[in-house]
Amino acid sequence: MATASTSYALLPYSLGFTTPDRPKHLLPPSAAASTSSSSPFFAGGTHLRTHTSFASISLSSSSSTSKLNKVSAKRYGTVVSASADYYSTLGIPKSASSKEIKAAYRSLARQYHPDVNKQPGATEKFKEISTAYEVLSDDKKRALYDQYGEAGVKSTVGGSAGSYTTNPFDLFETFFGSNIGGFPGMDPSGFGTPRRSTVIKGEDIRYDVMLEFSAAIFGAEKEFVLSHLETCEVCTGTGAKIGSKMRICSTCGGRGQVMRTEQTPFGMFSQVSVCPKCGGNGEVIYEYCRKCSGEGRIRVRKDIKVKIPPGVSKGSILRVAGEGDAGPKGGPSGDLFVYLDVEEIPEIQRDGINLNSTVSVSYLDAILGAVVKQLFDMGQYCSTNTIPGKLRISIPHVALKLEFRSLTILARLSNSEPCEPRDAKQVKTVEGFTELQIPPGTQPGDVLVLARKGAPKLNRPSIRGDHLFTIKVSIPKRISAKEREVLEELASLSSTPTRRSQTRSKVQQA
Repeated sequence: MATASTSYALLPYSLGFTTPDRPKHLLPPSAAASTSSSSPFFAGGTHLRTHTSFASISLSSSSSTSKLNKVSAKRYGTVVSASADYYSTLGIPKSASSKEIKAAYRSLARQYHPDVNKQPGATEKFKEISTAYEVLSDDKKRALYDQYGEAGVKSTVGGSAGSYTTNPFDLFETFFGSNIGGFPGMDPSGFGTPRRSTVIKGEDIRYDVMLEFSAAIFGAEKEFVLSHLETCEVCTGTGAKIGSKMRICSTCGGRGQVMRTEQTPFGMFSQVSVCPKCGGNGEVIYEYCRKCSGEGRIRVRKDIKVKIPPGVSKGSILRVAGEGDAGPKGGPSGDLFVYLDVEEIPEIQRDGINLNSTVSVSYLDAILGAVVKQLFDMGQYCSTNTIPGKLRISIPHVALKLEFRSLTILARLSNSEPCEPRDAKQVKTVEGFTELQIPPGTQPGDVLVLARKGAPKLNRPSIRGDHLFTIKVSIPKRISAKEREVLEELASLSSTPTRRSQTRSKVQQA
């Protein structure tokens, strides 16, 4: 049967209508009389709204080529759908051979690959080229496309535009090989980086440790039991049974990623995501390891020794590399972070590397001066005897071996009665006992300094702070008659009248 064709130039597009030529005796009189009419709706006696013959409308321009195929023509309307012209996409005729199709794809794929062509729209063009080659390079798909258009190809994959799951970069790699056709530094996934297996580091672990005050000053070694994940030594983290092999994931083809492409009114839309089956590994386990049940990691309890350096403070964090949880699939282990807290003692306050204490002296010692002895222990001691020789003194948390000519023996009282010998004052300090000189005329609030008796600087233990002592003068509320008599006599010898004076305060900055 002959066909009649009518074309119209509607810039920037040209419209062409092709209809079957029906015998004039089958046409209505009005239609038969108008066979030479230029109307596209009545030329050849074909009325698109009234009969069910098939018609095709081609739409072309200098910038794009598309094809509208009529899917069905019913009595009261015609339904058309847009489809791509795969032959025009590859720039080949419909009679092109497989060799010509392959050569056209090779040339265009190299030209529009996103890692080579940075022009806008190159990625979409590359996807269109890949889709066209996938259809035309397959004889069955090509036959369906030639007969039914794109709708025929879609019906083989589910009949919806969103059913395409072909990754154009996989097709490119299959065609050119793993070296991406000679383009260095290019990834088949199109992200511009070399493809490599994913290595995931394990999780970090936090552990809290409470330190004694002296341990924070001088350092210590702490030992504790830690529960963490370690790589299974049987399967070495793979999760697979010994001797069994991992299988390539059938969903992503071993890439670890899947691409979903959907046809939208604005063009093809593609989205890349992690493969839901293999979790991005590209391989799946066929037989699981019995020890770890396919996890690749097992939980164990391990004794950990951590060396606390001198000079740490509350809130300090120590990092122990490699003692966190092991990474999945044999990945590297995370780290252990030890968070330190320090017990406080009321007698000594820490301010950075300096230590602060308060010393209480009598008003006579403040006036005349005195020597205050500092004791390391934090209990009550008194003077009992003086002997020459060697003596080992056991003090809580500290053992001192002293050699001396004469030493006042200190004995801890078992009762609660305080012991206050006249030549010793019990004050807490971080070291052994030492002498603190109270100069005559010391005022309440004055600060006396023991240099280099504070805390060491963290990571530089040779640098130490100072121990600052704030003087507090104790004034008795009651005195004996003899003491009053002596004080009144002393007051009468004074050249200035007795009066209440304000105390002097001298503070040394830490």
